[in-house]
Amino acid sequence: DQASGAQVALAILFFMFQIYADFSGYSNMALGTARMLGIKLMVNFRHPYLSSSLSDFWRRWHVSLSTWFRDYVYIPLGGNRNGANRAGANIMLVFLLSGLWHGAGWNFIVWGALHGLGLLAEHFIPWLRKEKFKPINWLRTQVWVMGCWVFFRAVSLSDALEVFCSLFQWNKVPINVDFSNEEIGYGIALVLLIPIFERFQLLDKVYQKMPWIIIILLFAAAYLLGNFKSTSFLYFQF
Repeated sequence: DQASGAQVALAILFFMFQIYADFSGYSNMALGTARMLGIKLMVNFRHPYLSSSLSDFWRRWHVSLSTWFRDYVYIPLGGNRNGANRAGANIMLVFLLSGLWHGAGWNFIVWGALHGLGLLAEHFIPWLRKEKFKPINWLRTQVWVMGCWVFFRAVSLSDALEVFCSLFQWNKVPINVDFSNEEIGYGIALVLLIPIFERFQLLDKVYQKMPWIIIILLFAAAYLLGNFKSTSFLYFQF
């Protein structure tokens, strides 16, 4: 409640990348560890922040969970086989249950409801899916996802609403945040580089030709950016 609007906007943007890096990172670690044991697990993330619609986002984000809800909740309820209205009701129920799966709190229910409402809007308003509006649709999708993350991250519904109130108060004096220039530089670099690496699959392409270069870069990144304190992954609480 003391942060300026600019600081709140940056916090929302950076959490969007933090939750992705946290969850995708340990999912990839699980995939690699399982592969060393001869087990091939499904890929859990498929470049979700390149999505130009919410339906595409949920085909790319947390694929194991969204696939489970599709196969064991949405399809048994009838899916889209009983008309548009029934399909819309099924979508809302799935996302309300998804919110409850993450936590028994109003903030998680609102998070699920907002994603459900966004999908319903795409379902019933055809121009939201038009290919010629792809850059606009991409921006709309990412802004909606960022707004929903506020409810996901907040401790309570009231805290989430406080964040949005602070977001529009740009006349506040920014609070002092104790970050070094190096930390700020690393953060901005990662926010810019993650989508570029994903879009062009740069790490995969370089690794195929020069694996040792990638291995050395990963060790260097771990040394420079690693948190060596005793902390757990954000998503472990779920």
